[in-house]
Amino acid sequence: MDSVESYYDKKSETYENIRQSLVFRVYDAITWKYLEPYVPTGVDSFVLDAGGGNGRWAIPMAKKGCRVVLVDISEGMLNFAKSNVAAEGLQDRIEIRKGDVRKLDYRDETFDLVFSDHTLFLFENKDELVSELVRVLKRNARIILSAQNRLVQTLAHLPGDPTPNPEILQKAYNVLQRQEHSMLSQEPPIKIHTITPDEFRSLLERNGLEIERMVSKGVTMPLRFGQEFMMKADTQAELFSNVLKLELAFSELSDSVALGGHIQAIARKK
Repeated sequence: MDSVESYYDKKSETYENIRQSLVFRVYDAITWKYLEPYVPTGVDSFVLDAGGGNGRWAIPMAKKGCRVVLVDISEGMLNFAKSNVAAEGLQDRIEIRKGDVRKLDYRDETFDLVFSDHTLFLFENKDELVSELVRVLKRNARIILSAQNRLVQTLAHLPGDPTPNPEILQKAYNVLQRQEHSMLSQEPPIKIHTITPDEFRSLLERNGLEIERMVSKGVTMPLRFGQEFMMKADTQAELFSNVLKLELAFSELSDSVALGGHIQAIARKK
């Protein structure tokens, strides 16, 4: 995990600015819509934010009334989390810890909710992570996870050109077959380990979870809108509203999961 830690240490310096781009504002709005209803509000409720980064989810969850433990591998991201938490005056509700989310220093069945967003893709062995998150989750409690969709990542490698060259087609094929991976910009490179919707379902079910819902996060981006548009940080309010409206309409359709760049699963521990 050293390369991941190094990547996010560097990324932490620009991370909050990147999250202001259109694609991430839409992504975050969808994430919260399908997270907020499950956040416990009791002062004795205990939530794990696994791979919580700069605290962007721990803070709104804590504001609902629960206590949150944020665990992340990156010292740089955790420094921003500490600053953000202090700015909100939530030090008494949010505990910030550095650690590997595959090896948590908590007893079995500790948490009332486990949440992990934009973390699963870092692990080739996803069972190792999911089984650990399930271990610390109370029985009949929920876990909310997101995963990057290999189907959409494959299609995103294909340009709009009706006659792409053979190399591009081969690259897309290799990504679909897991013979190649997209990479985070890092030296050494970090592979993005994607998953199909069916693989995601199987992963959750074999780790003792009952899936209640899976929703798409990002259908129009990247499949229809280009990189330049997606990364705009000064999008007009009306345009943002219209894009979000369309994306939320997609997320309400259960069969749109295969079209989402990311998939958010809500599951219950049996």
